[in-house]
Amino acid sequence: MDVTKPGDRVQIHYTGRLEDGTIFDRSHDRAPLKFTAGGDEVMPG
Repeated sequence: MDVTKPGDRVQIHYTGRLEDGTIFDRSHDRAPLKFTAGGDEVMPG
């Protein structure tokens, strides 16, 4: 199993949902989101 460490470059596909389940964004129809783990590039949660 790979473990992501702070500073690793990662890429993910995601689905953003509101509390009621409404989808407000998703990446599955485009390139994955790329960011540095442990950085301030992605909002928490």
